[in-house]
Amino acid sequence: MFKEESNRFVVIVLAVIIALLIFRGAGKTVISPEAQKDTISVSATANVESLADTAELYVKVETLDTDAKVSQQKNSETSNDVIRELLLAGAAKNDIETSQYYLDQKIRYGREGEQIVEGYVTIHVLKATTTQTNDVGSLIDAAIKGGANGINSIIFTLSDEKKAELMNQALAQASDEAQQKAKKIAASLGVKLGRLHTATESSFNYQPYYASYDMAAKAAHAPTQIEPQKVEVSASLAVVYSIS
Repeated sequence: MFKEESNRFVVIVLAVIIALLIFRGAGKTVISPEAQKDTISVSATANVESLADTAELYVKVETLDTDAKVSQQKNSETSNDVIRELLLAGAAKNDIETSQYYLDQKIRYGREGEQIVEGYVTIHVLKATTTQTNDVGSLIDAAIKGGANGINSIIFTLSDEKKAELMNQALAQASDEAQQKAKKIAASLGVKLGRLHTATESSFNYQPYYASYDMAAKAAHAPTQIEPQKVEVSASLAVVYSIS
């Protein structure tokens, strides 16, 4: 009786193992060696440069007071002055927004390591976006006139439309380069290049240009000059051709 039960258990275990092996094999795609040969795989990357058509200016308004509410009130007043001057300099109202805002204690440490609260600092970073990239300098001067006490960053970038245009150009150039590579490889191997099997965009990148600005080094009455900068877009493409 015991032997009969043991044999039955072994049969069940074997059946389960076979079923699992069949299940695991069903989920795999098997590519025969025949399907993998007689092809050439190449990749290419193309870079396209263009002057930025958009600029982003980040200006800082920082105020300090022993009273938190007073610090915030001072900051609000100065921020309004900065916005007014930016509008007068040609910025559009819808293109000015808050990038960062926070209130924090200003702390120093005493001789015994104790914390001493000196006051409350309020920081408001305004972001002004413009398509008039030649006017960035005048916007900086306007912000400083309004009371801004810091320029956090100046970024030359691309609009969505311009980015799409340059991406298409880069992809077209990468496609041409990949095709020429495949033709040269086929010729060197003494085979004929056939039809295109697959084409895959492997990457697309673009890097905005970050301009520098030093408030301390700026001459008192000289207008600020910030020249528009070029932005580079790159695209990579991987293709597979049949050969014969």
